[in-house]
Amino acid sequence: MAPIGDLERNFGLTLRALRKKRGMSQEALAEFAFRNYVSQLELGLKSPSLRVIGLIAATLGTEPHDLVRR
Repeated sequence: MAPIGDLERNFGLTLRALRKKRGMSQEALAEFAFRNYVSQLELGLKSPSLRVIGLIAATLGTEPHDLVRR
């Protein structure tokens, strides 16, 4: 994995602070965000990264190339 830059580190710190301020767990935020993200992927509104393609494939019990074959 590539080293974390200042932009990513600052984003992460800000995200954590806002999440904690709202009393949300990482799990609660991820469930909500990922649900919306998957909807956007299925509608063709977002384009996934290779990492996301790999995660989705693993979750679905398939290979990444099965998701991008078309």
